[in-house]
Amino acid sequence: MELKRILVPSDLSDNAEAVMPFAGDLARKYQGEISLVHVFERDYYATAAAAEGIVVGASEWLNGIRSQREKHLNEVAARFSAQEKVTVRSVLLDGNTIEEILRFVQDQSIDCMIVSTHGRTGLSHLLLGSIAEKLVRLSPCPVISIRPQSMVRKM
Repeated sequence: MELKRILVPSDLSDNAEAVMPFAGDLARKYQGEISLVHVFERDYYATAAAAEGIVVGASEWLNGIRSQREKHLNEVAARFSAQEKVTVRSVLLDGNTIEEILRFVQDQSIDCMIVSTHGRTGLSHLLLGSIAEKLVRLSPCPVISIRPQSMVRKM
């Protein structure tokens, strides 16, 4: 089995970034490329805007947040491409995180996915759910789930 098309979903947290060296190792081994994917969930940010009382100009505010996330994603992809010496392309999707990632897996014929877990248990896991767990259950391609604290290497 060759693993040339590697997907790394990211919420752009340090935890998510910690799996990039592992993805880089895999991409180098198979002369593959990494798609670093972030999904912008407009509904999530719209709810936050409403909670903050942002009603007038909410659309512009949301577009600004989206632009910030896209800029951050591009920076992370460029940094890891240089560090890991592999192709890392940034992909910003809009919609529901699980649905969009699974659609991307199908559309791009992804060979494997590497997901970071936060290691939540108990009530926080129940309340917040686990995107990683859902991806493991629903993905048509193999998924490598990593708890970064256990595998972070010095960069």
